[in-house]
Amino acid sequence: MCEGSLVATPARGDTAFAAWWAPRADSSVLLVVARSDDGGLDWRAPEIADSTDKGRTGCDRPAPFIAADSTNGYVHVVYFMVAAEGPGVFFTHSMGEGRQFHSPVPIVYGERASASAVSCNGDTVAVAYLDPNSASPQLWLALSRTTGHIFESRMEVSPSTVEAAHPAVAVRGHRIAVGWLESNRSGGTAVMVVRTGRWQ
Repeated sequence: MCEGSLVATPARGDTAFAAWWAPRADSSVLLVVARSDDGGLDWRAPEIADSTDKGRTGCDRPAPFIAADSTNGYVHVVYFMVAAEGPGVFFTHSMGEGRQFHSPVPIVYGERASASAVSCNGDTVAVAYLDPNSASPQLWLALSRTTGHIFESRMEVSPSTVEAAHPAVAVRGHRIAVGWLESNRSGGTAVMVVRTGRWQ
């Protein structure tokens, strides 16, 4: 397991899920997900959620982010990796309670390793991510109404005059909240910013 890559989320009842990077000998990684049915006391053998990373930076990458939908049991993961077609932020999900993950869906391609976050509510999935192509880190939001099979819209959220870090997102029905840590390029104290809105 890559140190610092372990993330976890509660699901329905006593179910919980965890995801992390597992390093390989060639300095690429596997994205793995495990399930617990007793609140995290015991864990099932991990499932491989994505084995397509071609990167050579080993564990030197942002941790993945995992969310579970209490309404349908689906598990969603977003992460940065180097795919065969190029590096970027990707999304995968399981509709089988942490088994049989779908092929990764690209959110955005770009060279800079970038953090991301995901939230879900039924068929709606929202991904907040730092754009890996901007001159300085900017927060963007990608939205799906098809459980993440397709992301129909993307929009810039943070101002281009500041630097964003630590993306966060929450979705409930048609309400969406996005948060990030914001700092001026010239320095100074970083502040937490939250914006809310509705998606029709």
